[in-house]
Order: sequence, then structure tokens, then C-alpha cells
Amino acid sequence: PGGFGVPAGVFIPYFDDNRGRVEFFQVRHGEGSERRFTFAPGCSPTIYGKECIRLAKQYLCFTEGSRDAVILRMCGIPAVALPSASSGRLLRNLGRAMLDRGTMLVAVSDKDEAGEKLLAELDTPFLDMRTPVGKDVGDFYAEKGLAEVAKYYKKFKVKKEE
Repeated sequence: PGGFGVPAGVFIPYFDDNRGRVEFFQVRHGEGSERRFTFAPGCSPTIYGKECIRLAKQYLCFTEGSRDAVILRMCGIPAVALPSASSGRLLRNLGRAMLDRGTMLVAVSDKDEAGEKLLAELDTPFLDMRTPVGKDVGDFYAEKGLAEVAKYYKKFKVKKEE
């Protein structure tokens, strides 16, 4: 707990696309902390789950939180997360890269003001598939379970090559 002047919390590493090096990290602080997140000092924010970019063929989902991306990945759905809702630049770059390779971005961002702002900054085509339940995928999972999340997002699951 704690260290480097950072209050105790959950360490979330953001690996490179080969999962060989941590390029960025954040610490998610628990209840009662004055801070919600602490970001890696001296590191540029990057996308969580970059290894999913190469796995995505037709669709790549993006979320605002690593937990949401992990839940989608548990369902076999390629998903990345942005380090915060202020990550418009990262999302625009991702959108352009996916457009160039013919992969559609799927917005599974939060159903709140920050999520709306993020989508408004995106200048490439995307599908809006925010959850039918709660604010985010984590809420959907908590309320309905993994099977319902998988069922709702099944269209975006990577199909096994035959």
C-alpha cells in the first residue's frame, strides 16, 4: 500500500502491445481517499489493452475504464480502455488507425456527461453500444451477470478462424 507518495490503491499496468513492458500505469484509490486516481509520473498516458488492437478484425470496443475492458475481454470481445474521459486525443488517433485498417470502433463508454463529451470529440465513424443497464459495463455485469454482457455484445466477439 502506498509508495512513491501515492496513497494505497489498485495498481493498473498499461502494457505495450506485446505485453513485454509497462508503458504507463495508474493507481485506482479506494473509498475514503481524497484522490480517485494517480497516474504514472513522467509517463504519457496510453491505451489499456493494446494487445487487443491486433486481435480485432471487424470491430474494436473501447471503454473508459480498464475494468470495463477486462469484462468485455472475459466475453471474448476485443476491448481497450482509455485512461480517463479526457483522452480525446488518444481516441481520435485510435479511430483513425482503425479506420485505415477497416476496423469499426464500438463505443462502450460511460452513459454520463464525460462519456458524451468523449464521443463528441471522435471524428471517425463508430457504433454506439453503451450498456442497456447502469452507467458502464461494470454496472451491467454487477446487475445482470457475465452471460448477459456476453449476449448483449456477442456481435463483436472475435470469430475463430476456420
